[in-house]
Amino acid sequence: MALEYIDGKSFFDLKQKPTAKERDFLVRQAALINGLQIRPKLFYDYWAVVNFLKEYQEVKKHLEKKDIKLIDPLAEKFKQVDVKSLPRCLVHGDIIETNVIRSQKGRLYIFDFSVANIYPRIQELAVMLCDILFVPERGKFQAIYQRTLDVYQKEIKLEKAEIEALPLLVRAAHAMHIIGSVKYALEEGDFEENKHWIKMGREGLAFTRKFRG
Repeated sequence: MALEYIDGKSFFDLKQKPTAKERDFLVRQAALINGLQIRPKLFYDYWAVVNFLKEYQEVKKHLEKKDIKLIDPLAEKFKQVDVKSLPRCLVHGDIIETNVIRSQKGRLYIFDFSVANIYPRIQELAVMLCDILFVPERGKFQAIYQRTLDVYQKEIKLEKAEIEALPLLVRAAHAMHIIGSVKYALEEGDFEENKHWIKMGREGLAFTRKFRG
């Protein structure tokens, strides 16, 4: 429906990444969304990063050995993070390439709030940094990561625990590309886009294996 009113394409369809100016805009918009005093009815989203451990255990037997080898060490580290203690707020939860449109006039539109929920607020940044803000180039990604924190914190100051946990949640978000796609294929049937997400998840996990933020 959004495309009926916006003359443009998603970054996924454009096969492009946002410019530096566009990245800053998206991060500011994420912070503004996180600052909204809205409390939607809670529902369970199996793609959500906070559900990483539960979903991993459910689909692990269906994963390829190379994926388990990447995800197992991450799961052990994730168990050590008290995710429930992290500050929570309204989180869009899906600001990714398929859900951001660039119009013909260069304006950006974030849509699809279908999974918006109350989550740890750094889940918003984790999802963005594993997808629309992710560039598999060591120095460039490090710069984008730091810039993302700087821009976001002009609107919302993050706690020390959030900053420390964010790199791990970014890696978990990469893992969810694989886990969510496999579960979707099991329940709904496989489709072409699943291959894209699994490929992204594998590349992201391999790239961020030693990433510490």
